[in-house]
Amino acid sequence: MSHEKKSEDEEIMVLDHEEVPGYRPVFLVAITLGILYLAYVFFRTL
Repeated sequence: MSHEKKSEDEEIMVLDHEEVPGYRPVFLVAITLGILYLAYVFFRTL
């Protein structure tokens, strides 16, 4: 692998986007339900 040093004239490209309203609560609910389901399956198999 070669690591080339960037010159000071080159710009760093940054990929950015606006946050989608309501995404975080839905994401947290989905993750919580998934964890609860996995815990349920785990304890049923004991």
